[in-house]
Amino acid sequence: MRRLHACGRDRSMEFAPGQILKSMAGSVLLSLLMSTPSYAKVVKSAPILAPKDTGVEITIDEAHGQAEILDRISKWDSNKNGRISREEFESGMRDYVPHELSPGQLDQAWARIQGVELERRATDPSYSGNKLTDEQKQLPQPGQPIDLPTSRVKSHIPKQEGGFWQYPSPQQAYNAMVRKGKDPDIYRAKDFVSTHNEMNERGWNQVLHYESITHPECPQEKIKLSKFNGDYDGRVKGSFDRHYWTVNRCGTEEQTYVLDYFDLKKQDEITMPYSNEDIEIQVKPDPASAAAKKDTEKYKAKVGKEYSSTSDFDTMLF
Repeated sequence: MRRLHACGRDRSMEFAPGQILKSMAGSVLLSLLMSTPSYAKVVKSAPILAPKDTGVEITIDEAHGQAEILDRISKWDSNKNGRISREEFESGMRDYVPHELSPGQLDQAWARIQGVELERRATDPSYSGNKLTDEQKQLPQPGQPIDLPTSRVKSHIPKQEGGFWQYPSPQQAYNAMVRKGKDPDIYRAKDFVSTHNEMNERGWNQVLHYESITHPECPQEKIKLSKFNGDYDGRVKGSFDRHYWTVNRCGTEEQTYVLDYFDLKKQDEITMPYSNEDIEIQVKPDPASAAAKKDTEKYKAKVGKEYSSTSDFDTMLF
């Protein structure tokens, strides 16, 4: 990790008259980051900061009273990947603040930024650790032109603790797409939810298909989905979304699968597909899991490739 150290040089003497405002703004930015931030309430978010070493993905864009500061930080995305790493943050602070910063100051400033994100996540329905009530998760977007249904549909995907997983309502799904920076057509929200639900049923069938080949000793009715999460920014090239699904096998073993979703008729980066005919789902064991290599080799020996795909097998079991 690159650190900034004092070198005994008075950098403030290097500023030309036209840089005085930048010097003053840098001092203000530093003072705000080093004090208790007053910009914890985020009103809009888009992926910006990503401290991969901590597992916290910073997605700050606009905040009450301090939007200009966060806008400045967002410009430190040097490789234009929509994310700001700790290294990019340090480089930006070095260039913008009119004096050298100690490692401790940088640690504190970065921690403040992470704190803002954790506060934002507390009000984000898509974050598993959110503190919202069920009613709050169904709230419409500001200025939403029409009301959307808030009723939910039960899936055919069994939960480890019993029962079945429920799909999000059209309002919840619409909210999720807005948070991801997509441009969903609110008048087609019901269509999108229908596509989303069928897409997950298809994905589950792919998981069961993989399991039937790699672990035929466990009946399919005893395979349960214990947990899942998305990794939108970690998806592979060509995939518009990626999920990690962890299944419990006959109550004794667990295996995590990676599901990648591909738009076969892709229009652009923000338009979501509304038909399952346009979506291919590829499923394989998570390479990071202990049994992945063995199961992948077993599946490949039987099928001829490492992943299951809806392009090859897409029979609805329900």
